[in-house]
Amino acid sequence: RLILPDACNLLPLFCMSLSKSRMFRKSLGNRSSKPSPTADERCYHIFYGANVSPAMAMLSVHPALYQLNDMPPNAGDFVTPQGVNVDQYAGYSNIQETDDQTKASLTPYVQLPPSIKPSVAYLRENGIYLMDDGFNMFVYVGREVPIGARTEVLSFDDGSNLIGGNSSITVSTSSDIGARIRRIASQLRRSYMSSAFETCSRPVYPKLLVVFGRGGHGFRSTVDDLLEDEIMDSLVEDTKSNGEDGYVDYLMNMQKRVRNATS
Repeated sequence: RLILPDACNLLPLFCMSLSKSRMFRKSLGNRSSKPSPTADERCYHIFYGANVSPAMAMLSVHPALYQLNDMPPNAGDFVTPQGVNVDQYAGYSNIQETDDQTKASLTPYVQLPPSIKPSVAYLRENGIYLMDDGFNMFVYVGREVPIGARTEVLSFDDGSNLIGGNSSITVSTSSDIGARIRRIASQLRRSYMSSAFETCSRPVYPKLLVVFGRGGHGFRSTVDDLLEDEIMDSLVEDTKSNGEDGYVDYLMNMQKRVRNATS
């Protein structure tokens, strides 16, 4: 067993995710003609990772994944920390201490759903998920999600888009779950909470993109192919087709190397 100090427990996960990120992974061909990542994309991601906070750097190599169609009842609702009077809350006027951590800890926020591991093992074909990779947010709709659930979560121009239409499909603004998803995305755009008292502002404004899984109703165009490939590439804890290890195999190989180096 690989034994690390408590502060370094996630170091192997970060190292593996970093090696699979667009900063350092090999450029591979995809369904389009261009390699992924391109040289410009690689340079941008290296520059980005070197200049953002540790929490945002981790998010860019190990994305956050949330299941949306099975959220706790309070997910997507506003939470007011104890001691804050919402009626009088304006410009921190009722808060005596003015340091940034105190303000962040007392600011009303949107409750996020529990995150799940970025692995295909946690994706169900009848599930709807939100992936946040630091640059974009993807609402991934599994291929077996019923039409009724799609119409509740998404907003379509007309009925023809339920089976295949144009790209003007967004998260619904009229349904309760659509409003909750939009509030979750808004909270993630404003800040990324790395702890109970630390707020990391984002240097970019991520788009909210709807992506349909292959083979199901509502598969729109080749754009979905490219976006789904990007999502699958971001599932860093999986074994990749190019021979990259999953997290369990990565830890086992690291343990063998440490044992061989110390024996």
